[in-house]
Amino acid sequence: MQAEKILNHFVGRLARRRGRRAGLTPLSLALAALLVFSSSTASAQATAPASVVEITIVGLIKAITLDTPGDVFSSGTISIGTAPFAVTGDYTVIIPRNVLIDLPNGTVMTLQQFVTTAKVSGLPIEGNGLATILANKIADGQLIAGSVGIVKGVETLVGQVTFINHTDGYLRINGNPNTDIGGTILRINDPAGVYTVQQGLGCSALGGPNCSADNRFGARPESYTVAFASGMPACIPSTVTTATRPTGSSPTGVGDPFCPATNRSATSNVVADSTRFAPIQVGDNLMAFGNYETVSLVTFMSAWSVQVFAKLITQNTPTQPDYMQINLARWDPPGFPQNRVRAKFVGAGTDPAPISAPRLDIFGVHRGQDNVAHELPVFSTVNNPRAPADFPPGAQFFQEQYDVDMALGAGLNKSPCVALIAAGFGSFCPTGATAEEDIRVLSPVAREVIGRTRHQKELNPGIVARNIQGAVTPTGQFVAAVGFDFPGFIEIDTGLLTVPFIFEGLPWNVDRRVGVGGCNGPCGAVQVPVSPFPISSLDPRTQVSPVTGRIALPLAVRNQPIAFFPFGGPSGNAAAGLLSIPLVP
Repeated sequence: MQAEKILNHFVGRLARRRGRRAGLTPLSLALAALLVFSSSTASAQATAPASVVEITIVGLIKAITLDTPGDVFSSGTISIGTAPFAVTGDYTVIIPRNVLIDLPNGTVMTLQQFVTTAKVSGLPIEGNGLATILANKIADGQLIAGSVGIVKGVETLVGQVTFINHTDGYLRINGNPNTDIGGTILRINDPAGVYTVQQGLGCSALGGPNCSADNRFGARPESYTVAFASGMPACIPSTVTTATRPTGSSPTGVGDPFCPATNRSATSNVVADSTRFAPIQVGDNLMAFGNYETVSLVTFMSAWSVQVFAKLITQNTPTQPDYMQINLARWDPPGFPQNRVRAKFVGAGTDPAPISAPRLDIFGVHRGQDNVAHELPVFSTVNNPRAPADFPPGAQFFQEQYDVDMALGAGLNKSPCVALIAAGFGSFCPTGATAEEDIRVLSPVAREVIGRTRHQKELNPGIVARNIQGAVTPTGQFVAAVGFDFPGFIEIDTGLLTVPFIFEGLPWNVDRRVGVGGCNGPCGAVQVPVSPFPISSLDPRTQVSPVTGRIALPLAVRNQPIAFFPFGGPSGNAAAGLLSIPLVP
């Protein structure tokens, strides 16, 4: 699941398949030159303009330019090539004004923020960073991006913890047992200091806080990307004392009050006190995702995500918080060429769940034009027999896959409304899971989702958790970016490769204000689209499915793809609450 998570934010189904075949490492990409491919995906029909086609570009970043460096939403370009080789086949892609870049930890940045706020002590992004760009190629040959994801590396480190430096805050993986020799140094890229207290070997004054080699690609501080398999956040016990940490651990890691050894038992997987994180220990097996850095002649893995292969559970009492994680969140944007809309959610939780999934709900995060977030339910494990993942009882995992036929609905097995009604959210499906109600749950798409556990509401007042620094930290929730599968002409296409991406079906492209990070200060009163828009000239509301030969979306929900909160009334087709879309180049 964590391997899927790396590309969760950037690439559709075809890109992921080809990426796996390519190995998706900077070295393999450099040796294999540039991976560029086109495919017919977003809702083809006979009237698709021949002058615009979609293109997906995956490659190493050669250069980034800003058109207006002082403007936080500035447009610019990203040049993709086979660095360090300047050869033919390089691509320069226009990054429009108002596009926000997806980073692997689930956060977003404008191009200007990505360029100007970086504090780097290790490898720079140019020549090392990997970009995945979905773009439309217009008649004059220009490539205009509608979705951009950047990672600094896609290296994976799997192995056993053989040594922990509790003073400098790093691990050795697959080295000499109980000695600071051999194997690979693993530093958690933790600029916020949530999981670690770091110093010493491999640190630089040119880096970010807490020894971060590149603070843009750090572990997420509030949705725990450093965790055990069930979602319990992990930590490295530290000997260091600070104003908020009056007592450190012993050199062996025992005694850290904010990363207590008592949260790991040799005889039980129950966490003794879940108001504190659980320590990583020598002998643990883990998988880390990130990139290799060389700082002050020291080479190490800098990880934004670490998954420890141990399943810890929390106590179901009102004094003990629980935790969760979302490993995968994907759903289909318009225009639904297969006459269906699908979504999938996979994750885990620490709330004890014998023979069932942990009790939690997932909400799509939608924003009005004031950029205020509103949570609308999209999935629940509660009273949902489909939710437990196909693992032994008590595995703590959950999964759900929706598949809604535009004409027939989803039926009992793959219907969002059936799950939501059973979980107590019946007001969102008042007539009992019709096709239109199922579609309304999944359209418009949300750029991020938030999971919330039911146990969080059962805690006594004043119960809080504290991270490695002693600061109050969230429990019972997880925010995840949504990955989009521009649906599947790979499954039904005739191979004509002539259809553009319908970026008009992503609301935050049509109006930046309705997406995460869409305002910097007051939002303003005017719709703010991506500019220049990677226009397809296809209306996401009226695309014809090649499967049926008819417009895919039922009339009652036809305007949903361009609706924003509060969605313009119960029919979804009211004039209020609808975005204006650019249909003419």
